[in-house]
Order: sequence, then structure tokens, then C-alpha cells
Amino acid sequence: MFRSVSATAFSAVCLGLAGCAGGSSPEEVPYPTLFGGAAQTSQLVGSGSRFQSGVPGRQAVQVSGSLTHSTMAVTLTDGTTSLTDNNGPDAGGEFVDGEKVLILGRTDNTFEAVIAEGFDFVTVFDLEDDTVGSESGTVGVIGIGTNLADMPTQGSVTYLGRTNVVMSNINGGSNFAVLSDGDSVVEVDFLNSMVDVEIINNGPFTTSGDLMGQPMDILLVEGMVIDGNAFSGGEITMFLNGEVINPVGLNADEAANGHFFGFDDANQIPDEVGGTIISADGTSAVVATFVAD
Repeated sequence: MFRSVSATAFSAVCLGLAGCAGGSSPEEVPYPTLFGGAAQTSQLVGSGSRFQSGVPGRQAVQVSGSLTHSTMAVTLTDGTTSLTDNNGPDAGGEFVDGEKVLILGRTDNTFEAVIAEGFDFVTVFDLEDDTVGSESGTVGVIGIGTNLADMPTQGSVTYLGRTNVVMSNINGGSNFAVLSDGDSVVEVDFLNSMVDVEIINNGPFTTSGDLMGQPMDILLVEGMVIDGNAFSGGEITMFLNGEVINPVGLNADEAANGHFFGFDDANQIPDEVGGTIISADGTSAVVATFVAD
């Protein structure tokens, strides 16, 4: 099981255990855990929020890649930035490809959000890219997707987990607020192929600048549609003290998407779930990253 207490600790543990590979064969472990369980290569799927200095808003992207468990060799692409590191993480826990850096286990270098600590099949990531001439990158979730043949077609499940929320430049100025560890509730209706996500601010937000107004306390996404082991769409609504608020503005571009990860043999359902939620315009943004099991 993955324990992301810090990048350095993660690197030392994985390298000390030969890439965290276990002794089971691929036949015995059809779903290897993210950093162990089999000496094989797993295909990775996920989603994220991409940003670039000088470019308004935040872009919702699908990410994909691969992980070789025995060596910790990793590939990752968000459609714009592609990284390949065949040597595994360095002493600082970073995967490096020239001016591109991938960090697994946390979503932000400054606030050290480690919301996926203890999860088996999904983790959070921070992909930084300085090759485009300005600060850019993607944060989100990535992991070993549930096999399409294992996706249920009936029943409903509630997944409980954690979330990281970043609110930036709300209401003008250089404002910044981060909820490093809130709650997430993911309601899945497999029969009707629908997903709802509730993000709960149990505080505190860490703020920087003159934040004008309180951050939201509930973010709700209703009506996302399941397609294979992924889901997307839905309607995003934010609340403060029971009232609907629009911290980004009425003309915000919004997107929500995610994936199912791994498999729970005992209950015959996907084991974990994770994704990203974005509401953004040219100056302000709310970005939530969530995981649940």
C-alpha cells in the first residue's frame, strides 16, 4: 500500500525495496498495486488540470502513461507535455526528463497535498514543464484503471475519500486559497451509468493575498456519465452556508472528469475512484482534485 509521507521518504522506501515490487506473479495479481505487486508494466489512466503562465484559465486534460513496477520507469503525457524516465525517481522523489519533472504522491509543491496516502491503485501527481518558455504543468490523479470487463452494469456504491481544492485570483487581485485536505463523497449508479461528486470544505483554507469573501463550503457535481472506466460531464454548483455562489463568475468554463481504479474482488466493484473538477475563466479558477475508496 502506498504511503506518501514525503517525496524523499517515498523514494528511499521504493528504491530500498527494488522498486516496491512484490513476490507475486502477474497471474496471482491481476491488479498490481501502483508501486508494487508484480514485476510488470501497467498502463496508467487519469485526469488533470493544466495551466500555463500567460494563458487564461485552466484546461481539463486526460492523462495516460505506463509504470514498470520492478524499475519504477514511468511515462506520462497530458496531450501537450510528455515525460519519459526509465531510471525511476531520483533522491528527491522526482522523475526527470530534461526540463520536465513529474512528482507522484502530491498535487502541489508548496502545500504538499498528499490526499492519496493509503490508496492502492490511484495517486495524485504534479507534472511541471519548463520547455515551453513559461511556467506550465498539470496536476491531477493517475493510476491503474479498472478493466472494462470488470465494470459493473448494475447496483450503486458510495465511495468516501479526500480532496484538495485550490481557489486562485477570486474576485480580482493576487488572491489564493488552498484546502489541502477536505472530504469527498462519490455516489455511483452503475445501472444508469451516472456519477455525482460532493466536495466538502471542512477547513481550514490556507490563504494568500486579500481574499475577498469566504471560500465555498460545498462543491457539488451532479450527472456525470460513465463511459468505460471513465466518467465526465455533469453540472457544477458551489455553495456557502446553504446558498448558491459563483466565485469564478457566471461565464466560467467548467469541466469534471475521473476514472475508476483497481478492483475489489470481495464486492466485485472498482476499488477506488478519482478525478478533477474545474471552474475557471481568464482571471479566476477553482480546481478540485479528489480520490475515494
